Amino acid sequence: MGYGVALMFVCPAGGIYFFGNSWIRPGMLKSNKPQFMRDVFTMGYRSKYPNPATYVASINFWDYMRNGLAQLVLLGSLTRPHALGTPLSFGIMFAGGTCGAFQWMLQRQYKPPKGACKWDRACFASASTAALAAASFAYPHLAVVGVQRIPLVAFSAAWVVEAMSEEVAMYQGSGSDEVHGTVRQQGLLGGILLGLSTAVFLRSHSSGMALVNQLKMAPK
Repeated sequence: MGYGVALMFVCPAGGIYFFGNSWIRPGMLKSNKPQFMRDVFTMGYRSKYPNPATYVASINFWDYMRNGLAQLVLLGSLTRPHALGTPLSFGIMFAGGTCGAFQWMLQRQYKPPKGACKWDRACFASASTAALAAASFAYPHLAVVGVQRIPLVAFSAAWVVEAMSEEVAMYQGSGSDEVHGTVRQQGLLGGILLGLSTAVFLRSHSSGMALVNQLKMAPK
C-alpha cells in the first residue's frame, strides 16, 4: 500500500515538471500575463500565504528524480503499519512544505540570498521531502522497504546532506539570475526543523507513539 500511496503523490509532481517547465525560460518569470503553471505551482516575491500546490512542483528533471525517488522510498517505508502510517506521513509532508514556505517568506524580508531579485519564484517539494526524511529519525531500526540491509535513517541523512549542499550554494549566489529571476526549491531548513521536531517528540514522549497508534486505529 505504501508504494501505491507514494505514486499518487509523486506522479503529479512529475506531471508538473514534464508539462509545465516552459515558465522557467528567461523572461517568462517577468511577464505580467497570467500563466497557469507559474502562478499556481510557484510562489512569487510578494506572496503573503503558503500555497500547497507548490509542495509538489519540480523545476527540472534532476529535481523531479531526487524528490520523486526520495518520496517513494520514504513513503513506502514510513506508511507501513509499524511506522508512521499513511495519514501522519502525508501530514508531516504538508506541514514541512508549509514551514518551508514561511521560512522563505521571512528570509526574503530579512536576509535574502545573494543575487535575489523580485522576479524570483519558489517551490517547496524539497521542504516536504526533507520533513519526512528528518521525521524518519524517530525509527532508527527501520530499514528501507524492500532492501533490508539499508537503514532508512542512513538514506534520509544522505538525502538531507545532498539537499543542504544545494541550499548552501544558493546562499553563496550560485546560479542566480538578477535580470530575469530564478525558480528554486526553497525552505529546506524549515522542512528539516519540522521533521526533527516530530522525531524528537515521537522518540522522547510515549504520548507521541500513542497518538500515532490512535490515528492508525481511527475509523475510516
